[in-house]
Amino acid sequence: MLEELATAAQRRQLSVVYQPIYDSKTRAVTALEALLRWTHPVLGAVSPADFIELAESNGLIVDIGDWVIETVCAQVADWAKRGYSMPRVCINVSARQFEHRGFAHRVLEALSRNGLQPEQIELELTETRAFANFESAASTMEGLRAAGIRLSIDDFGAGSTSLKLAGVLPMSTLKIDRCLVDAIGCDARRQAIVSCIVSMSRKLGMRTVAEGVDSLDSARILTMIGCDELQGHYFAVPLQADAVLTMLYPSCAA
Repeated sequence: MLEELATAAQRRQLSVVYQPIYDSKTRAVTALEALLRWTHPVLGAVSPADFIELAESNGLIVDIGDWVIETVCAQVADWAKRGYSMPRVCINVSARQFEHRGFAHRVLEALSRNGLQPEQIELELTETRAFANFESAASTMEGLRAAGIRLSIDDFGAGSTSLKLAGVLPMSTLKIDRCLVDAIGCDARRQAIVSCIVSMSRKLGMRTVAEGVDSLDSARILTMIGCDELQGHYFAVPLQADAVLTMLYPSCAA
């Protein structure tokens, strides 16, 4: 599996799909999250939970992550060339990829190569793995933010480094993990925790996005609590690039 994953991009087995993110009040699409998929010729669709962990543990995530960034930038550039204005696209970045030498330079090069502005993408950093060199990571983040790239903490609340990342690093957004969002409609404790996260994020000047919103009841409660943006299967499943375009611009399908 490791050997095949190492060549999956060259074999055109990897792809990127996009899940819309919605404003909690207006229900307008405010962003898209780019999600990596691997379609194996024998096994079929491989769960991201399986192959991304494999890539991270063996260092393949650096090359695969760079491929994702380049692929997303090229797609956004293609949409722009065709005359379509799209919301920002959020790209997941692991701590191992982020800490690899020259990461910020590679991101800025990918933007420049595709003629994009920094505000057209947002980098989502998972908080489930602590940075090996916190000071170096903070310096890289400051450089990216100074260049105009937004940063967010993904899976907030799922690991032990949440508050450290939120309180010290220059983040724009907190993405509340689905473990707190799931069944929030029938769990007063989860509602209380999410409400505290929303309140904290506002005081820190950050927006909140709830992941894994799978029901109308959950959407209503999260909106009432004050979560800024919502993402989940209740609104839309991850879509191919053409399907995203058709959803946002129905006339283009004609």
